[in-house]
Amino acid sequence: SPNYDWGVDKAGVIFAGYVGSPGIEAHLHWLYEAGGAKMWAEWRMEKFGLVALPCGAHSDEIHMHSRKPVTKPEDLKGLKLRTAGAWAEVAASLGASTVILAGGEVYPALERGVVDAIEWGTPAINLPLGFHKIAKYVILPGLHQPAAVQECIFDKALWDGFDAHTKVLLEEAAKKTTLESWMSLTYQDTGALSKYKEDGAEVLYVEPSYIEAVKKATREWEDKTAAENAWFKKALESKREFEARWNGAKGYRSEFK
Repeated sequence: SPNYDWGVDKAGVIFAGYVGSPGIEAHLHWLYEAGGAKMWAEWRMEKFGLVALPCGAHSDEIHMHSRKPVTKPEDLKGLKLRTAGAWAEVAASLGASTVILAGGEVYPALERGVVDAIEWGTPAINLPLGFHKIAKYVILPGLHQPAAVQECIFDKALWDGFDAHTKVLLEEAAKKTTLESWMSLTYQDTGALSKYKEDGAEVLYVEPSYIEAVKKATREWEDKTAAENAWFKKALESKREFEARWNGAKGYRSEFK
């Protein structure tokens, strides 16, 4: 995922999904229908000399597994938080003490109290890892990662050696994997929350003031980063243009309750 090389080039977080992303449905529409995936491929080739295809996705992650309740903006002050990517900088701007840890270090760090809270994956991904058994608070919603898309990357020389038919097959297989992984994980997530509660975890939802504080800090971070990174600026402008179109069409879409 480009989220893991954000320290090399922060533009990747816009393609992979981050605190400023829309939900996964909108994000996938931007990628596949509004040019986001094409721009992603161009960025990877120009900056890294690699061929990139989106090839996996999931929706909202758990915002935090925490030893402390976190529902208000002030609850972030001094919170020792394991995270990564854009949220590490945005959360820090709101007062959190952010820590970057490798995957294998996350559980023991939370268990020993090295960190107060962590974020990792979706409800279904996190459940078997047992974070909720050592940190009782499950904080929702996952506004730090409303969407996440993984990528498959190919060496350019290898890719250039494929015939046109093989390239199309790989592109379609990657797209199919993206859509199917999204649907599969989202379905698994629907059954996970009740299991956290059965195990004694306390599910908390952040307050509107928290959401507004995160939105404001994210917008400021986006604008600052766009001023420093041409690819980030290009991708951000495309995303914002798409979001304006997507949000403007909400009037005709409805969900039966």
